[in-house]
Amino acid sequence: MIKARRREFRADEGFKAVDLIKYADGHLRSARVLFASDFLCLDSAGYLGHLALELILKAGILYLHGSFEDEHDLSTLREQLEVLGVTCQLSGEQENVLYVFGQYKDLRYPNAKRPISVGSTEGDGLKTLCNTLLSQLPPALVREFLQADDGEKGGRILMTRHGGPSVGSPSGSASARE
Repeated sequence: MIKARRREFRADEGFKAVDLIKYADGHLRSARVLFASDFLCLDSAGYLGHLALELILKAGILYLHGSFEDEHDLSTLREQLEVLGVTCQLSGEQENVLYVFGQYKDLRYPNAKRPISVGSTEGDGLKTLCNTLLSQLPPALVREFLQADDGEKGGRILMTRHGGPSVGSPSGSASARE
C-alpha cells in the first residue's frame, strides 16, 4: 500500500483560522438541523458534527502554528493543539461527545464490515462541546470570530437567491455565538 504524505495547509497560502471557525459554525448549524430532522439524515448530521469539531481544533492549530495537516482524527488534533499550549479542559460528558463524534470521520466512506451507528440524541451535547472548545482557543482569535461579518466567509460574500448579499453583523446569530 502506498502511504501518501499528509498535505499541509498554511496561512501563507490563504487559509485563515477565523474562516475555519466560520465553516465550523455552519457545519454545527447544519448538523443540529439534521439531528432534529429525519432519521435518514443522521449520518450526514454526525459527519457534519465531526467536521465542526475538526475545524475548531484546526483553527487553533493554524492560528498558533501557521499551518495544519490533513488530519481528521479528533484526538490527534486535540493533542497537537495541546502541544501548542491550549489545554482543552472538558467535562466527562464532553469527553464522551468528543469520542463519539471522533468515530464519525469514518461516515465519509460507508463500510458494511465496520458500520457506525448514529442515534438521534447523539447531537445533544455537540453545541456545548463546540462552544467549550471555542472558548479555550486564543482570546484574540475568538474575538476576531465574534466580530467577523457573517456575510463573508472563505474570501467570498454569501448571497441569498432573493435579496442579494446576506446581511452580516459583527455579533451575528451563528450557533457558536448564541
